[in-house]
Amino acid sequence: KGVGGIVEQKIDSTNESINRLNEDRTAFNEKMVKYEARLLSQFQTMDLMVAQLNSTGEYLTQQLEALSGINKK
Repeated sequence: KGVGGIVEQKIDSTNESINRLNEDRTAFNEKMVKYEARLLSQFQTMDLMVAQLNSTGEYLTQQLEALSGINKK
């Protein structure tokens, strides 16, 4: 092979590398979209649990205040 063959090999090799990188980037983007969806779902679940715990805490506070009011009478 002459100089032209070597240049063609380098071009082919570079194009293959570019194609692999594009495939890797696409796969990574898909993975990140799924990861983002999972995190959003987990956050929404956590947010709901915190709201429920706050509500339970407020209820318990009211009940304890009512009990302390009974003790003062």
